[in-house]
Amino acid sequence: MAWRRKPFFFESLIACTVGLATGMTLSVEDGANRLLRREASGMHEVTNMANDLANEASEVLQPWLTVQQDRVTQAQGNPSGYFDCKLGFDGFEKVDEFLLNHSFDWPRRSYEDYLTTRKGLQFFNSTAGKMIFPIFPLPMYCPMDGVTERFHKIHGDNDGFKLGEVKDLFSSLQKTLTVDGQPVILIAVTSAPLETVSNTLCALQRVGRLERTILFFGHTIDNGDSKAARLEQLRQMRMTFPKLHIVETNIEPEVENSTKSEVWLLWRSVPVLALLELGYPVLQSELDVHWVQDPFKLMAKFQDADIVGSYESCLEWNAGIVFFKPTERSRLVLRNALAMRLPTIGKDTFLDTSADQWSLSCAMVHGVVKLNASINTIPRQQTPFSWAQIGQFFAERCVGVNASRVSLESFPYAFHTSGTSSKNRPANLKTLGLWEITEDSKAQCIAGHDLLAQCHAGIKIPNATGNVAKDYVNYLYREGPFKNMSAE
Repeated sequence: MAWRRKPFFFESLIACTVGLATGMTLSVEDGANRLLRREASGMHEVTNMANDLANEASEVLQPWLTVQQDRVTQAQGNPSGYFDCKLGFDGFEKVDEFLLNHSFDWPRRSYEDYLTTRKGLQFFNSTAGKMIFPIFPLPMYCPMDGVTERFHKIHGDNDGFKLGEVKDLFSSLQKTLTVDGQPVILIAVTSAPLETVSNTLCALQRVGRLERTILFFGHTIDNGDSKAARLEQLRQMRMTFPKLHIVETNIEPEVENSTKSEVWLLWRSVPVLALLELGYPVLQSELDVHWVQDPFKLMAKFQDADIVGSYESCLEWNAGIVFFKPTERSRLVLRNALAMRLPTIGKDTFLDTSADQWSLSCAMVHGVVKLNASINTIPRQQTPFSWAQIGQFFAERCVGVNASRVSLESFPYAFHTSGTSSKNRPANLKTLGLWEITEDSKAQCIAGHDLLAQCHAGIKIPNATGNVAKDYVNYLYREGPFKNMSAE
């Protein structure tokens, strides 16, 4: 079996179990650091670790630990993301195989189960900065009651979502960005390094889709950015990418039960909805998605779907790549997602999840069950997600005598790295041949960039373990023997 990095759920489970067993409340960072490096490969070892920890725990905690142990070993009673719709999948390869054999869709019964059984396994207290792990999972992870009424109330009360204002911003684009059935690519961003934005745009320019791309700078200046720095960044992008459509706004949305950062994650569905209401098909693509091939060719594979999404696991979609057609069903799904509210325990405690991915997944499942929406899921092999999967791909393609014969057609449509602002991301992309801006600039694309040049030359990662795939993944994560390696 090919080496894979273990799912983060198991890391979180082990970390939080240690904290409970020792009578401690762990922060996310403390819990993760304690066991993040431990190499648990596969279900068997994780189960053994859960068993060992359960034996050490107090009698008071035993019922909670037993519940978690049962979830790991049997995956019964909950079709949420970590359990792959009860299908017993072992890794994304099997999930992809299922999708390819079932018209890119999950089992209908899993959609129906999901709405009634999806549960919250962990909560985050924003005031204390601590994780909270309930004794038993809480059955309120998809609260769909009243969402339609809530949307219309907020939208009607002084345009609470600011949907009207955003539509007005986009209306001026219709002169140069025609509504002709072709998708538009929407990249919504608050703050990111100029070179990161530019590298993503260089990729879209290389595949010929920059003129259909909208860079939406929204919400407020954050992450320490000054207004002057923002204006300079916009000036450089307008000069370097004249075909790019840049829309800037400081509109403040009204979204409840979220931290400031979570507000943006939830509210970025508003520009998508605004474009849909103007008649555009919309491909929502995040800054950490690097397109290798034409995204429109990928979307053309899904002719009959209202919404197409990349996935993290079964019925859990990733907001990094989502394609919406301008149908009434897709618009209803987004309206419901916007109107959903994170379940709370106390006034400042909410489910520990990215706001838009949590609500969008719930709304998409609800759309299938209640609105007869058609939703397709992109196999992970076409849009690899995380350095683990990306590292495994390059280890298989770009090492040894066959590397020189690799074709662009054999590459995925996109690599979704995650960690847009990670200090290691530029260095990793350079290693893999995916850095497309010149060394002496932060915004200038390399003319005629050859995406395969480094692969054809044979990408050389130091042989530290004797397992090429494992070395690649450890290198990209700066783990194991590469832990203290510089990001440069």
